[in-house]
Amino acid sequence: MSPVSPASKDMWSDFVRNYDRLYRNGPTTGGALLLVEAANTASPLSRASTILDIGCGGGQIVTEVLEKYNSVIPESTRIIASDFVKGMVNIVREDQKRHISSGNTKWERLETAVLDATDLSSFKDGECSHVLAGFVFNGLPNPAKALQEANRVLRPGGILVLTNVKSGEWVDLLQVIKDIRPDLPQPPTVKSFAPTWHEDADTKAHLEGARFQDVEVQEIPLTYSFSSYQELREKLFDSLPFLGKWLSEMTGEEIEKAKDLLVERTKGTYPSEPFALRGTATLAVGRKQSSLGMMG
Repeated sequence: MSPVSPASKDMWSDFVRNYDRLYRNGPTTGGALLLVEAANTASPLSRASTILDIGCGGGQIVTEVLEKYNSVIPESTRIIASDFVKGMVNIVREDQKRHISSGNTKWERLETAVLDATDLSSFKDGECSHVLAGFVFNGLPNPAKALQEANRVLRPGGILVLTNVKSGEWVDLLQVIKDIRPDLPQPPTVKSFAPTWHEDADTKAHLEGARFQDVEVQEIPLTYSFSSYQELREKLFDSLPFLGKWLSEMTGEEIEKAKDLLVERTKGTYPSEPFALRGTATLAVGRKQSSLGMMG
Protein backbone atom coordinates (compact mmCIF):
# COMPACT_ATOMS: atom_id res chain seq x y z
CA MET A 1 0.00 0.00 0.00
CA SER A 2 0.88 3.67 -0.42
CA PRO A 3 2.32 5.35 2.64
CA VAL A 4 0.70 8.39 4.29
CA SER A 5 -2.79 7.50 3.23
CA PRO A 6 -5.93 6.50 5.10
CA ALA A 7 -6.95 3.02 4.06
CA SER A 8 -10.09 3.68 2.01
CA LYS A 9 -11.10 0.63 0.00
CA ASP A 10 -12.84 2.73 -2.66
CA MET A 11 -9.86 5.05 -2.95
CA TRP A 12 -7.42 2.19 -3.43
CA SER A 13 -9.72 0.38 -5.85
CA ASP A 14 -9.86 3.52 -8.00
CA PHE A 15 -6.09 3.92 -7.74
CA VAL A 16 -5.07 0.44 -8.88
CA ARG A 17 -4.34 1.48 -12.47
CA ASN A 18 -2.18 4.40 -11.39
CA TYR A 19 -0.48 2.28 -8.72
CA ASP A 20 0.60 -0.29 -11.27
CA ARG A 21 1.75 2.39 -13.71
CA LEU A 22 3.27 4.98 -11.36
CA TYR A 23 3.85 3.74 -7.85
CA ARG A 24 5.06 0.14 -7.83
CA ASN A 25 8.64 1.37 -7.82
CA GLY A 26 7.86 4.28 -5.53
CA PRO A 27 9.48 5.23 -2.23
CA THR A 28 8.22 2.25 -0.26
CA THR A 29 9.81 -0.38 -2.51
CA GLY A 30 13.25 -0.13 -0.93
CA GLY A 31 11.81 -0.82 2.50
CA ALA A 32 10.57 -4.26 1.43
CA LEU A 33 13.97 -5.96 1.48
CA LEU A 34 14.88 -4.41 4.84
CA LEU A 35 11.57 -5.62 6.26
CA VAL A 36 12.13 -9.18 5.05
CA GLU A 37 15.72 -9.18 6.31
CA ALA A 38 14.49 -8.02 9.73
CA ALA A 39 11.93 -10.83 9.78
CA ASN A 40 14.59 -13.40 8.94
CA THR A 41 16.91 -12.04 11.63
CA ALA A 42 14.19 -12.13 14.27
CA SER A 43 13.04 -15.64 13.34
CA PRO A 44 14.78 -17.48 10.48
CA LEU A 45 12.57 -18.03 7.46
CA SER A 46 14.14 -21.49 7.24
CA ARG A 47 11.84 -22.42 10.14
CA ALA A 48 8.73 -20.65 8.85
CA SER A 49 5.32 -22.32 8.86
CA THR A 50 3.20 -19.65 7.12
CA ILE A 51 4.42 -16.24 5.95
CA LEU A 52 1.51 -13.81 5.59
CA ASP A 53 1.95 -10.47 3.81
CA ILE A 54 -0.88 -8.14 4.86
CA GLY A 55 -1.62 -5.24 2.51
CA CYS A 56 0.63 -6.62 -0.20
CA GLY A 57 0.04 -3.79 -2.69
CA GLY A 58 2.12 -4.57 -5.78
CA GLY A 59 3.80 -7.54 -4.10
CA GLN A 60 7.15 -5.98 -3.20
CA ILE A 61 7.49 -7.95 0.04
CA VAL A 62 6.62 -11.39 -1.32
CA THR A 63 8.94 -10.70 -4.25
CA GLU A 64 11.84 -10.30 -1.80
CA VAL A 65 10.76 -13.41 0.11
CA LEU A 66 10.63 -15.54 -3.02
CA GLU A 67 13.65 -14.15 -4.85
CA LYS A 68 16.04 -13.87 -1.89
CA TYR A 69 14.93 -16.59 0.54
CA ASN A 70 13.03 -19.27 -1.39
CA SER A 71 15.99 -21.67 -1.32
CA VAL A 72 15.99 -21.81 2.50
CA ILE A 73 12.23 -21.77 3.10
CA PRO A 74 10.79 -25.28 3.65
CA GLU A 75 8.63 -26.68 0.85
CA SER A 76 5.77 -27.08 3.32
CA THR A 77 5.77 -23.36 4.20
CA ARG A 78 2.84 -21.34 2.90
CA ILE A 79 3.64 -17.89 1.45
CA ILE A 80 0.56 -15.70 1.11
CA ALA A 81 0.12 -12.23 -0.39
CA SER A 82 -3.10 -10.53 0.75
CA ASP A 83 -4.76 -7.16 0.35
CA PHE A 84 -8.26 -5.84 0.99
CA VAL A 85 -8.39 -4.44 -2.55
CA LYS A 86 -8.97 -7.13 -5.17
CA GLY A 87 -7.26 -5.04 -7.84
CA MET A 88 -4.02 -5.03 -5.85
CA VAL A 89 -4.17 -8.80 -5.43
CA ASN A 90 -4.76 -9.12 -9.17
CA ILE A 91 -1.55 -7.16 -9.82
CA VAL A 92 0.36 -9.80 -7.83
CA ARG A 93 -1.49 -12.61 -9.60
CA GLU A 94 -0.53 -11.21 -13.00
CA ASP A 95 3.10 -10.91 -11.88
CA GLN A 96 2.96 -14.50 -10.67
CA LYS A 97 1.71 -15.67 -14.07
CA ARG A 98 4.51 -13.79 -15.85
CA HIS A 99 7.18 -15.26 -13.59
CA ILE A 100 5.87 -18.80 -13.99
CA SER A 101 5.48 -18.49 -17.78
CA SER A 102 9.11 -17.35 -18.00
CA GLY A 103 10.26 -20.43 -16.10
CA ASN A 104 10.61 -18.93 -12.62
CA THR A 105 9.02 -21.87 -10.84
CA LYS A 106 9.58 -20.55 -7.32
CA TRP A 107 6.50 -18.35 -7.86
CA GLU A 108 4.29 -21.44 -8.15
CA ARG A 109 4.20 -21.72 -4.37
CA LEU A 110 2.76 -18.23 -3.82
CA GLU A 111 -0.84 -18.03 -2.63
CA THR A 112 -2.95 -14.88 -2.95
CA ALA A 113 -6.06 -13.78 -1.08
CA VAL A 114 -8.38 -10.80 -0.72
CA LEU A 115 -8.34 -10.20 3.03
CA ASP A 116 -9.12 -7.41 5.47
CA ALA A 117 -6.33 -6.96 8.03
CA THR A 118 -8.95 -6.62 10.77
CA ASP A 119 -10.57 -9.96 9.91
CA LEU A 120 -8.20 -12.87 9.40
CA SER A 121 -10.85 -15.45 10.31
CA SER A 122 -9.70 -17.70 7.47
CA PHE A 123 -6.59 -18.40 9.58
CA LYS A 124 -6.55 -20.54 12.68
CA ASP A 125 -5.03 -19.35 15.93
CA GLY A 126 -1.26 -19.75 15.79
CA GLU A 127 -1.17 -20.71 12.11
CA CYS A 128 1.49 -18.19 11.01
CA SER A 129 5.15 -17.88 11.91
CA HIS A 130 5.61 -14.46 10.26
CA VAL A 131 3.18 -11.62 9.59
CA LEU A 132 4.66 -8.88 7.39
CA ALA A 133 3.02 -5.52 6.70
CA GLY A 134 4.62 -2.77 4.65
CA PHE A 135 3.07 0.66 5.26
CA VAL A 136 -0.31 -0.72 6.30
CA PHE A 137 -1.20 -0.54 9.99
CA ASN A 138 -0.60 3.19 10.42
CA GLY A 139 -3.24 3.92 7.77
CA LEU A 140 -6.00 1.65 9.03
CA PRO A 141 -9.15 3.04 10.68
CA ASN A 142 -8.84 0.38 13.40
CA PRO A 143 -5.16 -0.57 13.72
CA ALA A 144 -5.66 -2.03 17.20
CA LYS A 145 -8.03 -4.68 15.85
CA ALA A 146 -5.65 -5.49 13.00
CA LEU A 147 -2.74 -5.87 15.42
CA GLN A 148 -4.85 -8.14 17.63
CA GLU A 149 -5.67 -10.30 14.62
CA ALA A 150 -2.00 -10.46 13.66
CA ASN A 151 -1.16 -11.56 17.19
CA ARG A 152 -3.91 -14.19 17.15
CA VAL A 153 -2.81 -15.88 13.92
CA LEU A 154 0.85 -15.96 14.95
CA ARG A 155 2.22 -19.01 16.69
CA PRO A 156 3.87 -18.54 20.10
CA GLY A 157 7.17 -16.79 19.44
CA GLY A 158 5.96 -15.73 15.98
CA ILE A 159 7.10 -12.45 14.47
CA LEU A 160 5.31 -9.33 13.26
CA VAL A 161 7.35 -6.89 11.17
CA LEU A 162 5.84 -3.64 9.94
CA THR A 163 6.88 -0.34 8.45
CA ASN A 164 5.36 3.14 8.36
CA VAL A 165 6.58 6.39 6.86
CA LYS A 166 8.12 9.01 9.17
CA SER A 167 9.13 11.63 6.61
CA GLY A 168 9.07 12.12 2.86
CA GLU A 169 10.16 15.01 0.69
CA TRP A 170 7.57 13.92 -1.89
CA VAL A 171 4.84 14.75 0.65
CA ASP A 172 6.50 17.98 1.80
CA LEU A 173 6.46 19.20 -1.81
CA LEU A 174 2.67 19.05 -1.88
CA GLN A 175 2.61 22.37 -0.07
CA VAL A 176 2.96 23.97 -3.53
CA ILE A 177 -0.78 23.40 -3.88
CA LYS A 178 -1.43 25.82 -1.03
CA ASP A 179 0.83 28.38 -2.70
CA ILE A 180 -1.29 28.25 -5.84
CA ARG A 181 -4.65 27.96 -4.08
CA PRO A 182 -4.40 29.52 -0.59
CA ASP A 183 -8.14 29.01 -0.07
CA LEU A 184 -7.88 25.21 -0.12
CA PRO A 185 -7.34 23.17 3.06
CA GLN A 186 -3.76 22.57 4.09
CA PRO A 187 -2.31 19.68 2.10
CA PRO A 188 -1.45 16.65 4.21
CA THR A 189 1.82 15.98 5.96
CA VAL A 190 3.18 12.57 6.87
CA LYS A 191 2.40 13.17 10.52
CA SER A 192 -1.14 14.39 9.90
CA PHE A 193 -2.15 11.06 8.37
CA ALA A 194 -1.16 8.92 11.33
CA PRO A 195 -0.21 11.14 14.29
CA THR A 196 -0.30 8.29 16.81
CA TRP A 197 2.30 6.33 14.82
CA HIS A 198 4.74 9.11 14.02
CA GLU A 199 7.14 8.76 16.95
CA ASP A 200 9.04 5.55 17.64
CA ALA A 201 7.58 5.39 21.14
CA ASP A 202 4.07 5.57 19.68
CA THR A 203 4.71 2.69 17.30
CA LYS A 204 6.15 0.62 20.13
CA ALA A 205 3.11 1.39 22.28
CA HIS A 206 0.76 0.18 19.54
CA LEU A 207 2.53 -3.17 19.34
CA GLU A 208 2.84 -3.61 23.07
CA GLY A 209 -0.85 -2.73 23.42
CA ALA A 210 -1.58 -5.77 21.23
CA ARG A 211 0.56 -7.93 23.56
CA PHE A 212 3.65 -8.10 21.40
CA GLN A 213 6.92 -8.47 23.30
CA ASP A 214 10.57 -7.61 22.67
CA VAL A 215 9.45 -4.76 20.42
CA GLU A 216 12.32 -3.10 18.58
CA VAL A 217 11.96 0.02 16.44
CA GLN A 218 14.53 1.44 14.03
CA GLU A 219 14.64 4.08 11.32
CA ILE A 220 15.33 3.11 7.71
CA PRO A 221 15.93 5.32 4.64
CA LEU A 222 13.48 5.70 1.76
CA THR A 223 14.09 7.17 -1.68
CA TYR A 224 11.76 8.12 -4.52
CA SER A 225 13.87 8.17 -7.69
CA PHE A 226 13.21 10.22 -10.80
CA SER A 227 15.14 10.22 -14.06
CA SER A 228 14.24 13.84 -14.80
CA TYR A 229 12.32 16.88 -13.58
CA GLN A 230 9.80 16.15 -16.32
CA GLU A 231 9.14 12.70 -14.87
CA LEU A 232 8.56 14.28 -11.46
CA ARG A 233 6.21 16.80 -13.03
CA GLU A 234 4.20 14.12 -14.80
CA LYS A 235 4.21 11.53 -12.05
CA LEU A 236 4.11 12.87 -8.51
CA PHE A 237 0.58 14.21 -8.21
CA ASP A 238 -0.93 11.16 -9.91
CA SER A 239 1.05 8.73 -7.76
CA LEU A 240 -0.56 9.86 -4.49
CA PRO A 241 -4.19 8.69 -4.33
CA PHE A 242 -5.29 10.92 -1.46
CA LEU A 243 -4.42 14.04 -3.48
CA GLY A 244 -7.48 13.72 -5.68
CA LYS A 245 -9.66 15.74 -3.33
CA TRP A 246 -7.33 18.74 -3.75
CA LEU A 247 -6.80 18.38 -7.48
CA SER A 248 -10.54 18.11 -8.09
CA GLU A 249 -10.93 21.65 -6.71
CA MET A 250 -8.29 23.10 -9.03
CA THR A 251 -8.44 24.14 -12.66
CA GLY A 252 -6.14 22.56 -15.20
CA GLU A 253 -4.17 25.79 -15.37
CA GLU A 254 -3.74 25.86 -11.58
CA ILE A 255 -2.52 22.28 -11.55
CA GLU A 256 0.06 23.08 -14.24
CA LYS A 257 1.26 26.07 -12.21
CA ALA A 258 1.58 23.85 -9.14
CA LYS A 259 3.65 21.38 -11.15
CA ASP A 260 5.89 24.19 -12.37
CA LEU A 261 6.44 25.27 -8.77
CA LEU A 262 7.05 21.66 -7.78
CA VAL A 263 9.91 21.42 -10.26
CA GLU A 264 11.30 24.81 -9.22
CA ARG A 265 11.40 23.79 -5.55
CA THR A 266 12.98 20.45 -6.38
CA LYS A 267 15.72 22.06 -8.47
CA GLY A 268 16.64 24.15 -5.44
CA THR A 269 17.50 20.99 -3.51
CA TYR A 270 18.53 18.70 -6.37
CA PRO A 271 20.13 20.84 -9.10
CA SER A 272 20.94 17.96 -11.48
CA GLU A 273 19.22 14.96 -13.01
CA PRO A 274 18.62 12.16 -12.19
CA PHE A 275 17.75 12.66 -8.53
CA ALA A 276 15.97 10.96 -5.65
CA LEU A 277 13.66 12.52 -3.10
CA ARG A 278 14.47 11.32 0.39
CA GLY A 279 12.48 10.12 3.33
CA THR A 280 12.57 7.84 6.34
CA ALA A 281 10.43 5.03 7.68
CA THR A 282 9.97 3.25 10.96
CA LEU A 283 10.65 -0.48 10.92
CA ALA A 284 9.22 -2.29 13.94
CA VAL A 285 9.57 -5.91 15.02
CA GLY A 286 7.45 -7.55 17.69
CA ARG A 287 7.27 -11.11 18.97
CA LYS A 288 4.20 -12.98 20.16
CA GLN A 289 4.57 -14.28 23.68
CA SER A 290 6.00 -17.78 23.75
CA SER A 291 4.11 -20.72 25.23
CA LEU A 292 6.56 -20.79 28.12
CA GLY A 293 5.95 -17.10 28.76
CA MET A 294 2.19 -17.65 28.74
CA MET A 295 2.49 -20.32 31.38
CA GLY A 296 4.71 -18.14 33.55
